[in-house]
Amino acid sequence: MRKEMKRRKKKFTLLFLFLIILISIISIGACLAFTSLAKAQEQTAAFYNEFDIIGNKIFVKQTFIFEQPTFQTFFLELPKDATNLEIKINNESISQDEIKARLTETKQSKRIELTNSYEIKIKYSTKEFLEQNKKSFFLMDFKIPLDVKEFQLKLTLPQGNLLDKPLRNSAGSAWPKPVKLETDGQKIWLTWTRTNLKKDDSISFLVVYKKEKELMTWILILIIIIIVIVIAFILFMKKIKKKKKITKKKVKIKEKVEKKVFEHLLESERAIISLLKTAKRKELWQKQIRLKTGFSKAKLSRVIKNLEARGIVKKIPIGNTNKIKLVS
Repeated sequence: MRKEMKRRKKKFTLLFLFLIILISIISIGACLAFTSLAKAQEQTAAFYNEFDIIGNKIFVKQTFIFEQPTFQTFFLELPKDATNLEIKINNESISQDEIKARLTETKQSKRIELTNSYEIKIKYSTKEFLEQNKKSFFLMDFKIPLDVKEFQLKLTLPQGNLLDKPLRNSAGSAWPKPVKLETDGQKIWLTWTRTNLKKDDSISFLVVYKKEKELMTWILILIIIIIVIVIAFILFMKKIKKKKKITKKKVKIKEKVEKKVFEHLLESERAIISLLKTAKRKELWQKQIRLKTGFSKAKLSRVIKNLEARGIVKKIPIGNTNKIKLVS
């Protein structure tokens, strides 16, 4: 009788252990399957952006497409001055009251709460990414709101405008270099694409453009200047052969080139360059620049980032801050 009880007890113990092992294997498999599915869903999002510059405004269309939506919420950052905001989810328009309920504002931007569905479309207009000096500038830092498998930005320049410099030039007017440039003879479209971007990744874009008539006028002026310089140089070489005067002319030409480059910068960029030129060793702490210019942290970081990308300044991280140095 005791042997029978021991035998049964042993069977129950083995059966209990077998059930525990089986449940553990099923749980681990379910967790792995859920994790794989979640990763797959995260990577099935596509994010398409159209920026159409008309006058002094940009009309923006943004589209999210999810192959396998998880219906989780995420936040999309909008410019502070974004107006005429419209949202469609699966081709159904969202009311203005619901948009206001989803919208939150900070000192520097707005952000809208969205739930990933099969398709989300957002429209708005803004002036924030445009700056004008002697030329026109499209300048923005794009923050990715969630993991996306495919990202595209298509920029339409105003009718009758051209890029300041051709793309084949190493110092072209579009940075980074777009993957596609199209035109119908009146408008120009620039397209950038990226793949497998992560949430909070940042991409900067800079495009310099100007009206076609202005460009032709400057080309004519440049030709005249070149002719005048050639004639003056010939007369100069005939009358003056001394080495000191030739050296002096070279210095003047160099100063003109530097001045011309300086004039092509944005006002905010020129302000920083002027400070660095007069500083000891041509370098300042980033906090010193902010105090002297009165720029916000975000604006100063953006301007420094673009100057660094073009090789004009160098950012040197030291501890919790940066030292900004003018590249000679």
